[in-house]
Amino acid sequence: MGIIAAIVIGLVVFGGADPGNVHFATIPNKVAVAVDDQPVASTSSPFVLAQLTPNVTHTIAVTQPGYRPWSTKVELQSGQTLQLPTVKLERIESGFSIDSDPPGATVLVDGQKLGETPVRLIDLSPGEHTVRLEREGHAPWDSVLHVSTGTVLPLQTVSLQSLAPPPPVGRTRGSSSSSSASSGTLSASDASARHRTREPSDSDDTGEPAPTHTSHRSSSSSSAEPSEPAPAPAPAEDEPEPELIGVTPQRSISLPAGPHTLLLVNDEFNIRKTIEVEIKPGQVTTQVMNLAE
Repeated sequence: MGIIAAIVIGLVVFGGADPGNVHFATIPNKVAVAVDDQPVASTSSPFVLAQLTPNVTHTIAVTQPGYRPWSTKVELQSGQTLQLPTVKLERIESGFSIDSDPPGATVLVDGQKLGETPVRLIDLSPGEHTVRLEREGHAPWDSVLHVSTGTVLPLQTVSLQSLAPPPPVGRTRGSSSSSSASSGTLSASDASARHRTREPSDSDDTGEPAPTHTSHRSSSSSSAEPSEPAPAPAPAEDEPEPELIGVTPQRSISLPAGPHTLLLVNDEFNIRKTIEVEIKPGQVTTQVMNLAE
C-alpha cells in the first residue's frame, strides 16, 4: 500500500499535463486579441497563444474598431498545438453613396475632400456630418446627413445648377456696342448717305483756294447750301461709364434680369444712340437697330 501511494504522489508532482498552443492569422493584420478576457501583448498577425492549460475551455476574442468582433472557444489536450483557420473580421460599413448630374463633382465631408462623384463612403463615424458637392461652372450643393452604425445610405443623384458664363470683356474703348443679337453696323449705302468731311487743299480745279466746308448729298438739288455736321451730344457729368462689349453684331450677351441701358457709338459718322431694354428671367431679348434712321 505504501508503494502504490508513493507512485500516485509522484505522478501528481512530477507527471503533470503539458500546456497546449493555438496558432492563427487575422485579416486585417492589426487587431487586438484576448484569451479568457486577458489581452495578448502582440497586436500583429500571425498570433501564437502558448502555455494554455489543457482540458480547460478557453475563450479567444479578436477585435478591431470598425469591424465586427469575433470569438471562439477551444479546449486543448495535453501538449496539443491547434492551428485555427484565418480569422477574417467583417467590416462595419457606415456612411453613404452619392452621385451628381453632371458627375465628377468633388465630395467634401466636414470640409475634407473624400473623392468625386459617383462615390461610396463607408468609413464615417456615427453622427451628423456636413456634405458639400463642388464642380467648376456649377453652384455648390450642401446638406447635413446623419450616419448610423452599420448603415450606408443610398442618396439620390444631385442635379447641380449650371452658372451663367461671365459677360465678354471688350477689346478697346470707343468701339460700337449693342444688345443681344442686335445689328448696328452701317452698310455701304448707309455710309454714302451720311455726312462726310471734305479735306481742304491749296486750290480746286479753277485755281481758287478750296473752301473748307462739309458737303451734303441731296437727291433733289445739287445747289443746296452746305451745312456743318451737328456735334455729338456730350454725356452728362453724372452718366456712369458704360461697359464696352464689342463691335456689332453681338450675340449671346449674358445680362442679369431687369432694365438695362445700351449705348451704340460710331465715331466715324458721329452717331451715338441710346436704347432701353428690359431683360426677363430665363428669356432671350433681341434688339435690331438701324443707326441710319
